[in-house]
Amino acid sequence: MQVIVKVTTACNLNCTYCSEGDKPVQYMEKEIIKKMIDDLPALAEKENTKKIDILWHGGEPLMMPKDILTEAMDYARQQLQGYELRFLVQTNGTLVTPEWIDIFKKYGVEVGVSIDGYRELHDENRRKKDGTSSYDDVVSHIHDLRQAGIPVGTLMVLNTEKDIDIDRLYDCIQEIGTSIKIHSVIPCGRAKGDPRSEEIAKKYVALLKELFVRSMADENPVTINPLEELINALLGVRTVGECSFAGTCCRGLICIYPDGGVGYCGRDGVHADFLFGHIQDQSLVELYSGEKAAYIRQRQAYLQQHDCKDCDDWDFCHGGCSFEAINMFQTMYHAYPNCQERRELIEYLRTTGMVLLRDHLIKEKRKRRSHIKQHRQLLEELSHEK
Repeated sequence: MQVIVKVTTACNLNCTYCSEGDKPVQYMEKEIIKKMIDDLPALAEKENTKKIDILWHGGEPLMMPKDILTEAMDYARQQLQGYELRFLVQTNGTLVTPEWIDIFKKYGVEVGVSIDGYRELHDENRRKKDGTSSYDDVVSHIHDLRQAGIPVGTLMVLNTEKDIDIDRLYDCIQEIGTSIKIHSVIPCGRAKGDPRSEEIAKKYVALLKELFVRSMADENPVTINPLEELINALLGVRTVGECSFAGTCCRGLICIYPDGGVGYCGRDGVHADFLFGHIQDQSLVELYSGEKAAYIRQRQAYLQQHDCKDCDDWDFCHGGCSFEAINMFQTMYHAYPNCQERRELIEYLRTTGMVLLRDHLIKEKRKRRSHIKQHRQLLEELSHEK
């Protein structure tokens, strides 16, 4: 069970595409956090799980006072004994300090950092409030986190409508050295009303294809998602975990907003009709089991009988992101807005992608055989010297 806790709407950056838009600054009160933690055992029991992930989110969650988050994690550890409890945080990376690193180490917090490619790409969209660059801070703090042994992943949101230097982007991904997830900009929040979404989707797929080619030519490829997850799903290794492919809306996931509002994911706060209610008024189990949540869960069955009927790629897509559907069509009972582009990506990985993967694995096998041969020759030479 994952709980996204959007502890604040405050942020020290001024990202051009921020899905939060320009909401009034708000911080979650201690009582709401405590009530959420108290309600989690019953929710986990309903989901028949002993695994609970608490993801601190925002806005920028590191703008919350450190004592509030540490008290919350202490309280969660106390109240959730017997559960596999995991803490995560999604941050813009600019406010990471030695003190925060000590907190992350103490509580085993896994960190996701947002960085949007090489310097020019990143700074075009993710500048500080005063207009200055945030790039050096983010790169430096990713390095600090890795040096401290803290698990770090990165998230890129790219406006693929604009020209992107693929070679520089791949070099940047290599230099960062973490697993990375790449999303395209969606027309919501500050990016609301952008008419170029179809063009962005087409170029996003083209970019992913080119990154896959470079990755398969690399001796030490970096994990790039959704590419790796889709390849694993096509090979039958595991299903895609990312919710926009997995069709898990309102299943094992719930989101709490700074004012105590509860919804089905971190993006849906702008759609008040799909808020389940408030944690001050009802328990998490009641909200998670309510009519609005049930309506969202029925989306999968509806799409299988309508928009996605007989689709060969259903098992890899599940109708796509419900938020993006309602954001584009004013109803979530509609397939993913960029369905054709997504199917093109899946077909590419199913065909050309598999050939590239095969060639990459053959090359790796030959390299390992060569290393083994060299190792044996060295051992033989050493034995003669004796």
